[in-house]
Amino acid sequence: MGYGLNTKANKIEEACKAACIYNWIMGFKTQYNTKIRKEGVKLLGGERQRIAIARAIFKNLKILFLNKAIFAIDNLIKILICKSLKSQAEGRTTLFIAYYFNIIRDVDKIIVLEKREVIERGSYTELLS
Repeated sequence: MGYGLNTKANKIEEACKAACIYNWIMGFKTQYNTKIRKEGVKLLGGERQRIAIARAIFKNLKILFLNKAIFAIDNLIKILICKSLKSQAEGRTTLFIAYYFNIIRDVDKIIVLEKREVIERGSYTELLS
């Protein structure tokens, strides 16, 4: 039985792919039904963060606030998640707190804070110059 475009299963799959956790989940015998924590698979920090991102995307919140959401994730995955978050951000406000400038290339606007003060703002390209 196939799923329609807007089914819950498709939304879960889309959110997991956007958070770069889909292939990891599909590697388990019981996939989405895999038990975690004490009884099953122990999650590492990056896996926990990617699952949290997938949950936030799935909920389709009007405001998505990601504070150090990719801190424990390796750089390649960080870049992939940031690119996919750009497409997921359409129709919502997304605030992304990041400490590495090169990771946030694809965002609309960057605001640089220092000691609680805005010291620069603009696109990635504008801030490079």
